[in-house]
Amino acid sequence: MDINTISLALLDAAEGGQLEIVKLLLERGANPHVVDWKGRTAKTIAMKRSSYSGNKKSYREIVDLLAEAEKNYKTEK
Repeated sequence: MDINTISLALLDAAEGGQLEIVKLLLERGANPHVVDWKGRTAKTIAMKRSSYSGNKKSYREIVDLLAEAEKNYKTEK
């Protein structure tokens, strides 16, 4: 699987609140800075979802994980 596919899957996993999938995709090199067609990153998607989801804890964990990943991601892969 190429990096673009992995990075796009990160957006879906973040939106779905799938913490373990988000972790796996980041471990595989997903770019946390990738944006969807609305210009949203996985972190901004998870932040918005956390405001109205019944599973706020999972989304907060995803936001924290993605914030750390954004700081550490090397764009020259």
